Amino acid sequence: MSSQFPFGIINRPAGIPFAARLFALALIATLVGLTAWHFQFQAQAQAQESLTITGRVINGTEGASPPADVPVLLLVSGADASLIATDQTSTLADGSFEFQQVPAIADGSYAFSVDYAEVFYGASLSLDDLAVEVELAVYETTQDASIVKVTNHVMVIGDIDEKNKSISAIEFVRLTNASDRTLLPNLNQPVNNVGQISFLRFALPPLAEELDVGSDMPGGDIISIGSGFALTSPVVPGNHFVDFSFRFPYQGEDISYRQSLPQGADVYRVMVPVRFGTVGVDTLQPVSAVEQAGDSYNAWEGREFEPGEGFSLSLTGLPQPSLGARLEKSIVSGTFWKVAIPIAMGAVLASLLVLGTLRPRFKANMPLGRSPGENRTAVDREAAIRDIANLDERFHHGEVAETDYRAERESLVDRALGGVSEGADERAVRLGEEDTKDE
Repeated sequence: MSSQFPFGIINRPAGIPFAARLFALALIATLVGLTAWHFQFQAQAQAQESLTITGRVINGTEGASPPADVPVLLLVSGADASLIATDQTSTLADGSFEFQQVPAIADGSYAFSVDYAEVFYGASLSLDDLAVEVELAVYETTQDASIVKVTNHVMVIGDIDEKNKSISAIEFVRLTNASDRTLLPNLNQPVNNVGQISFLRFALPPLAEELDVGSDMPGGDIISIGSGFALTSPVVPGNHFVDFSFRFPYQGEDISYRQSLPQGADVYRVMVPVRFGTVGVDTLQPVSAVEQAGDSYNAWEGREFEPGEGFSLSLTGLPQPSLGARLEKSIVSGTFWKVAIPIAMGAVLASLLVLGTLRPRFKANMPLGRSPGENRTAVDREAAIRDIANLDERFHHGEVAETDYRAERESLVDRALGGVSEGADERAVRLGEEDTKDE
C-alpha cells in the first residue's frame, strides 16, 4: 500500500480577545463558520480531482524474472515545473505497483523512476498517459561494451586559428544498444573476464584540450584513458548520443593522427567549412557538400568500421600564419627579448662601424641613379626578414641549439639591416685602391 499525498493544513484565523464586545464575537463566529465551509469545499473538490495510478515493472531481459519489491518513486510537477507532490511504493511479486490519491494536474508531468541492479530507469508521462496501466522496463546488466554500436560519428571543424595554429572541433556520436541488457561499467574492475574494457571510449587528437562532453545518459563520470576519454554512464537498451568539443594544435600545413574507433562506426564523416577551401581529408572519400544551420561544409566520409579498427586521419592544406603574424609571435616571446635583442644591438653597432668607414668613398665614386646591386640588396633584405622569422620560430620550439641560433641570427640581422654584400665590399675596396693611386 502506498503512502497518501498530503494536501496541506487548514489554518484558522485567531480569535478576538474574550473581553471584546458581543457584536464583534458574533461577527468573528460568522467569519470562522464561512472560512470552515470554504476549506471544507476545497478539500472535497481536491478529493474529486485525485486519481489512482496503476503500473507494472517488467524485466526486458529475455528469461529474467519479474522484479519484486523494487522501489518506485513518483514526482508530480505543475506546468511551471514546480514540484507539487511526491510518493514512493514498491512492486509486488508480479512487478505491479499502485499510487493512490494522486493530484490530477491537466498540464502536469508525472515522472516515475525505478532503482534496479544499481541502475535508475525512468519515464515522464502526461495526465492522459495515465489512463492506461503504466509500464516501466528494467534490464539485467553486463560489462561487455561490444553491445554498443556507433551508427554515425561526425567530426565538424568549427574554426581554424591560423595565427596560433589551433583547430576547434566538435564531434557528434550517435550510438545504439540493440541488446536486452544494460552496459554497467565497473570502476573497481574496468576490464571484464575476457579482457574487454567495460567503458565507452572516444579518441582525441594529440595535445587536445578544453574538452566539453554532453550526453543523454545520466550519471557516471568522464575519465582520461589513453589518448582520449571514457564515460562510466550506464547504457540502457535504445538509442543515445554523446557530443564533445575540444581544441588541438597543429604545426605545418598537414596533421595526421590515429583516429581510434573502439565501438566502430557505420559512418564516420569529417565536415570542414567551405571558407577553409584549402583544407582537405586525404584518408576519407569526398562526398557531396553539406548545408547545416545556414553554413556550407565540404565533407569526407568512410563506412563500415569494425570495433577497434580506426584509421589514420589526415587533415591537409591547413592555413599558415602570415609573415607579420609570425614576426609578432616571435617578438612577443620571452626567448626573443632574452637572446635576440642583444644580438641585434651588437649587429647594429657593427654595421654602423662598417658603413661609417666606407660611406665617404661610396659618395665620391658611385654614379647617380640605382645600380644593379641595389635591387639585389632589397631582395636580400626581404629574404633575411623571412629567414629571421623562421629561425626565431624554430628556436622557440627547441629545434635549433642556442649557439647555432645566435650565430645564424647575427648574420641574418646584418643582412636585414642593409649590411654591405660581398660584391659591394669588393667594389668598395677596388674603388678605394683606385683613389689611392690617383692621389
